[in-house]
Amino acid sequence: MSNKQSSKKIRKTPRVALTPTTTVAKLNLAIKHHQGGRLAEAERLYRQILEWDPGHADALHLSGLIAHHRGNNEVAIGLITKAINMQPSDPRYYYNLGVVLQGQDRMNEAIACYQKVISIQPDYPGVYPNLGAALQTQDRLDEAISCFLKAISVQQNDAKAYSNLGFALHEKTRFEEAILCYQQALLINPDHAEAHYNLGNTFQKQSRYEEAISCYQKALLIKPDYAEAYYNLGNTFQEQGQSEEAITYYRQALSIRPDYTEVRFNLALALLCLGRFDEGWICYEARFDKNKTEHSTEIPDLPCPRWLGEDLCGKSIIVWPEQGMGDEIQSVRYIPLLKKLGAAKIALVCKSPLKSLFHSSSGADLVITEPETVQLAGYDFWEFQMSLPLRFKTNVKNIPDRLPYLASDKSKQKYWSEQLPVAELKIGLVWKGSKAHKNDAQRSLPGLATLAPLWSIPGITFISLQKGQGEDEASHPPTDQPLIHLGARIEDFSDTAAIVSQLDLVICVDTAIAHLAGALGKPCWVLLPSAGTDWRWLKDREDSPWYPNSMRLFRQAGKINWDETMGRLADALVKFRHASTK
Repeated sequence: MSNKQSSKKIRKTPRVALTPTTTVAKLNLAIKHHQGGRLAEAERLYRQILEWDPGHADALHLSGLIAHHRGNNEVAIGLITKAINMQPSDPRYYYNLGVVLQGQDRMNEAIACYQKVISIQPDYPGVYPNLGAALQTQDRLDEAISCFLKAISVQQNDAKAYSNLGFALHEKTRFEEAILCYQQALLINPDHAEAHYNLGNTFQKQSRYEEAISCYQKALLIKPDYAEAYYNLGNTFQEQGQSEEAITYYRQALSIRPDYTEVRFNLALALLCLGRFDEGWICYEARFDKNKTEHSTEIPDLPCPRWLGEDLCGKSIIVWPEQGMGDEIQSVRYIPLLKKLGAAKIALVCKSPLKSLFHSSSGADLVITEPETVQLAGYDFWEFQMSLPLRFKTNVKNIPDRLPYLASDKSKQKYWSEQLPVAELKIGLVWKGSKAHKNDAQRSLPGLATLAPLWSIPGITFISLQKGQGEDEASHPPTDQPLIHLGARIEDFSDTAAIVSQLDLVICVDTAIAHLAGALGKPCWVLLPSAGTDWRWLKDREDSPWYPNSMRLFRQAGKINWDETMGRLADALVKFRHASTK
């Protein structure tokens, strides 16, 4: 018997060439499957068509859409681009290529595609809203607004176009127009969750909190997993000082999106405001998370690892700055604590206006600014200034509160003493902070005139320490507002420290001067807004554990109205003068 196995001859099924008629029929069937969500069947038929006709533009284009649906965007871009090369006058191909590119944040290419669509078919459905949205991401707001207006002229019942137009107008701070657009979108489509949400954002920006809350709640009824709506609900309550409520909504947002870094950061602010420092400092680390898009803190490029609490005995460490100058002044108190841990060398990096002050009194071995960091070779660790409270497990009861922890330069004291008047009481004033601060509209006073109740108190000479915003008022005060303006002649914080050290009291809004006066152990009264109060002043306190026995807090009682606060401030100043002159 033969060991050879019998072999069967494999026969190939002959292909039947597609004719134009059968190709059209197969394409129509494929499209029917595609529209019915049967993508595998549709894709199989598109491939059959392309096997016989590799340049079939519709099959290439529609295969590209399936690839996009499956997340294979580079494949989708390649297929749709081939379709365009085969048939360059079809606006559908450019439009869908623009959609894929826009989803990949390739906005310049997407914009070019949409513009090509318009050049072929100016009234192509959907192109203007998409082009407007792409332009908006590039802050080309005027062009975006034109696109949304065009979209509305093409299709007057387009709720999305009205909502997008409202968003662009909001970004231009044209809030009342934005509100009208959102309301029109909701007339067309009452279930447009994004329009409710965006309308809430505009109300929130105007401090119309009750209306904002109502909008967010309506958005959540329509879209229960709307993490952004929970986030901004939390923000609305936090801005009103209702931190417990804010925390509830922040946690809800995080239950939906655990990687929502902005929420975790704002949760930190709410926790810190309530003095819940243990969890607060941990969440506060979200400020430099790579996913954070709003005001993210950047990790410095330094030739040593970040300090995570390792033994510092005999080691060297770089303390890195972040945020505002007030934050730097507040956190420099931790330099001596690093020394107590055995740090052999501490380099303190700071902003230029603080260098002279910190060089003379911070306790650091080296004080430099960021442009000078080329000197920082051979260090063992680095750490952010505002992460030191976490490393030292700071809570409300163990804040390093020994005052003063900064001192003014003696030679500068002598110089500025000659510029100060001989007066019964000398009180420094700062009524405005930096315009760049996100809450400046609330924390800064409307103007110097807001302090008018103080002028009638006898025996006081007021000294303006105002720098930048507000200096014009300080230079030309009304005749009934006695004021000596030194701010224009101040070069850095060592000058300010030398002046403040010779004053009896500083009255200021929530800005770096408050921290400087506190660090010098000088009596300081801080005016705090009712909306967006900074976490470090905690909740409902009239004192600050960061600056014990020297800081007094005057909180605004009503929204955007300082009259009642100024009345209390004037009464307190009368008592202060009486006690000081006994």
